Amino acid sequence: MALMSGSQMVIRCSALLFIVPAVYAGPGQLSMSSQIQYPTVIQGYQDAVNAQIYNEAAVGSDPVNFSVYATFPYGNTTPYTGSRAADGGSGYLNLPFSFDSGQVSPGSQTVSVTATDTGTGGSLTQSGSVLVLAHADPAFNIGGNVIQLSSRPVAAQEPSVDPLAFGATGGGETFAAGAPNVINDPVAPTAGLDLDSITAIGDSQITLSLTPFTDLAANDDPAYGDAFQIMVDGSVPGVYFTDFELNYSDEQDLPGADATGSEHAYFGVQVTVTSGGVTGVVVVPEPGSGCLLVPGLLSLFLVARPRRRLTA
Repeated sequence: MALMSGSQMVIRCSALLFIVPAVYAGPGQLSMSSQIQYPTVIQGYQDAVNAQIYNEAAVGSDPVNFSVYATFPYGNTTPYTGSRAADGGSGYLNLPFSFDSGQVSPGSQTVSVTATDTGTGGSLTQSGSVLVLAHADPAFNIGGNVIQLSSRPVAAQEPSVDPLAFGATGGGETFAAGAPNVINDPVAPTAGLDLDSITAIGDSQITLSLTPFTDLAANDDPAYGDAFQIMVDGSVPGVYFTDFELNYSDEQDLPGADATGSEHAYFGVQVTVTSGGVTGVVVVPEPGSGCLLVPGLLSLFLVARPRRRLTA
């Protein structure tokens, strides 16, 4: 027992003698690694950017004093300052930053992290990029023209027509007309469009063949859109109106996506059924709207606002 106790004393003393003398200390060796959490985000998402600060010098060497900041397109962050003990690079200090993609335009954005050894003045910078996508934006393409949908429910067009003024067509015929293609309007690099559900409010004589879809790519070309038809029950003469609400969101596998069904766009369909056939209008009202002829089996006229683009 006495020998074991003496051995422990020698070990503790030798360890103490090894650590204390300053002559064995070496300079700190600053190094850094950094990561961007997501390389692609939807505008508005707070993307995490992390810097890990290392001291690569051997144990017993001097600590390294540092200052670290991130650079985003809208400016530099407040720097972190501190000290990292020498451990041969076996551990690190994690310094978190947050890239606010809501402050930049859609597109590829460069972010960087800079670390400085405040003792020597030496510094190093690591950079990367984040692709920022605009939110999905449904629209119509009609005859090569892009027509934005309404941000609110629409109303039937005046003047109204008394349905009793028309004679019966008979036969319970259903009329179908090629409708505008739904597109995902690419204001800029844009997230895919999910059409989550469709709500119809109004007369049941008007229905759509349009059904929910996911990840519709952003492209104004109608060939990349989702084509559908408007169906009208022409068995009873009259004037009918239905408001259609498109409940949509961004593609759900990207950070920053709007929640499923949380966004809404509206258009209306008004038809007149007579003994001579069916005519109607697609209604998307905004101030300063005009009329655009839409060809098809059903004579459709589009009342729409001029196209407007968001600017950063």
